[in-house]
Amino acid sequence: LKAEKQLTASLIYEIGSPKTNINLQLTGGKIFDGIQRLEVFQNSRYGTLPYNQDMTFYNARLKVKLALGETITLLSGGSYNNIKNIEDKNQSLPSEPIKTYYNPEFQAFTGVELHYFWKRKLAHLFAYAELIYSSEYEIFSFEGINTLGNDVVINSKLSFKIKDFRFSYIFENSITTETISSDSPFFKGQFSYYNITWNFLD
Repeated sequence: LKAEKQLTASLIYEIGSPKTNINLQLTGGKIFDGIQRLEVFQNSRYGTLPYNQDMTFYNARLKVKLALGETITLLSGGSYNNIKNIEDKNQSLPSEPIKTYYNPEFQAFTGVELHYFWKRKLAHLFAYAELIYSSEYEIFSFEGINTLGNDVVINSKLSFKIKDFRFSYIFENSITTETISSDSPFFKGQFSYYNITWNFLD
């Protein structure tokens, strides 16, 4: 496989304050030698064969943020995604365009974040939960190509911030809706991980 390369351009427009605002982002570009997967059936099982293919993409995203005092922040938004294969780089594969997978065309979300300042420890405590809806999309599995989407996933996050450091623990797919990512095509269910952010330029 060749290394994947991208040429991307973005336009961002935001109106309002840092706590209450409307944000519109338009992104588009081209992926050179993008890594795609072709479905194969071997030894009585389905699998995938990676290959290079050029692709174009564009995305439009709208996000609304509304702060209710210092404690509650409401967030909502949606996006439209479009990815197209434009050229087959491997002559041994079919010449017609092959569909992209793990790519819902529409997504929408709404969420709420709670904030509390623990004055004694000079720490900011946060709790966040969101609902994410994805339109129908196709995925690979051991049974072949399946269709997911048209469903809601619940994500949540607990975090605290001290000075320039923020520590978070994220729970994705809290209610175990059937969903699969492109990075883990044969593993589905709940995902959890932690994150540490250092804002050293602030």
